Amino acid sequence: MSTVTATGSTPRDGGPDPELDEDLRTTAETIQADALRVRDIEEQKLALDADDPRISVLAEEAERIAERLLMETRIERQLAADQAAEAAGS
Repeated sequence: MSTVTATGSTPRDGGPDPELDEDLRTTAETIQADALRVRDIEEQKLALDADDPRISVLAEEAERIAERLLMETRIERQLAADQAAEAAGS
């Protein structure tokens, strides 16, 4: 069974796929950056008065990022499963 990475490549020598490792690392870094952005947004919201209209704008941004985080973590889970399957097949 051949594993295809997010970049569309497959390992050639049956060993660990460096592109799969890079895909996992890049995905993890993206998740971390998005999570930090959500934290920053929430800190900004806490500093505002409850009736400040910027809260709604910030909440919408946090929601968009959270939706993206869900997609990214699903991709990460699949990449990790692919990597585990590849390791088991080696």
